[in-house]
Amino acid sequence: MRRAVSVFVAVTVLLLAGRALAAEEKKAPEGRRPAIPGMDVLERLKGAGLSEDQKAKVEELKKEYEPKFKELWQKRDSVLTDEQKKARSEAAKAARAAGKRGLDLRKEAREAMKLTDEQKAELEKVDKAARELGKEFREKVMNVLTAEQKEKLKKQWQERRRGPTEKK
Repeated sequence: MRRAVSVFVAVTVLLLAGRALAAEEKKAPEGRRPAIPGMDVLERLKGAGLSEDQKAKVEELKKEYEPKFKELWQKRDSVLTDEQKKARSEAAKAARAAGKRGLDLRKEAREAMKLTDEQKAELEKVDKAARELGKEFREKVMNVLTAEQKEKLKKQWQERRRGPTEKK
């Protein structure tokens, strides 16, 4: 009887531990972007082989820049009306369904919003600030990496850009 109880307890502990590990390993759904673009930096740097010290430095940079990016995205969103946001969302869904990606998708979404000249000017200012902040953030992250890591990432990013269906 004592042995049966011991086996039962051991099996229960293993099952619970397995569930806990499985829950930790769950990732965000495939193709899902972070709430703030660029903040999935550690995921993007996976192939570089970062040391724990480098990961900590990158995480620190992320904590420093995330509120700045969030503020810009909120400012960008505040320029649009609820109707424009809805039109953007619907146009983006339709473009995705039609197989469009990247610039083509953004172009369709932007056209659907029917922006005023004032809105276009304000969005351009916010977008310019976001590009500058993004450049600053990327430079600081890259300064954390060794020359070998930078080269390795450069090759990976070039391969990913070409994609599996590159036309020659």
